[in-house]
Amino acid sequence: MKRTTVVVVIVAALVLCLLAARLYTNYLRRDAVVQLESAGFDIQLIEGPPRTLGPGYLAQSFKTIRPEECRIWWSPRVNFLEHTAEDQPRVDDSLFFLVRRFPELETLFVSSPNSISAEGLRALATHNKLRELVIGTGVLKDEDLEYLSHLQSLEILGLSNQPISDVGMRRLSNLENIESLGLSGTRVDGSFLEGARYRDVICVLELADTRINDDTARRVLQLPKLKMVDLSHCSIGDDIIQEMKDKGIKVEQSSRRAEFIRSLRELEQGSRDQRVSSE
Repeated sequence: MKRTTVVVVIVAALVLCLLAARLYTNYLRRDAVVQLESAGFDIQLIEGPPRTLGPGYLAQSFKTIRPEECRIWWSPRVNFLEHTAEDQPRVDDSLFFLVRRFPELETLFVSSPNSISAEGLRALATHNKLRELVIGTGVLKDEDLEYLSHLQSLEILGLSNQPISDVGMRRLSNLENIESLGLSGTRVDGSFLEGARYRDVICVLELADTRINDDTARRVLQLPKLKMVDLSHCSIGDDIIQEMKDKGIKVEQSSRRAEFIRSLRELEQGSRDQRVSSE
């Protein structure tokens, strides 16, 4: 009898511990949603919040979501985060640590990060479902890209205007699913494409204002599925440009850049819609 009682007590204690851990995790997630929205992030949930404790009230804005208002068992699942507001606080490591609370995250756009260190990127490395990642404006170094090499699910990667070179991009050569790669305004010359595992699937390259030249541009010509390439403000011969066009590749050279960017976004959105419908 005593043994049975002890077993029951132990099981009950374990259940209570697991329940407490789950409730605490849910609280951390709800709190992270509030903080990210306060920092200027646009947020999309996989599913919306349940009715709050107030009678007949359904939260319509993340500004109304507070941990004390939501049912304690609600655990928000975030799959999309975008930070583009110029008048909002810039993004640093502390916000990247909050992002770590959402392992189901698929899309992360950060247009103007303030300071991201190796610790912040290490937090991103745990997201094995991340498919779209854009980090804008000059905070990454070549050695930092090592942490992004763990993101095997990446399909769209934007690193434009970062002080990175081909040395850093070679750290990402193990990625196999990159379909769109934005490197405009970086120090790459295109040699990083040699041996990259994603070279057989990539269809969009943004290389405006980079160090690509006639020799390295021929590596671009060898990409079997390439559909669009931005070579604005690059020193590329007309003969190579014509070869690309003859292969059916849409080449941008700055005269109609806005149209090119629009076409690029439509292509990415089409790929995203196709993925959602297949799921």
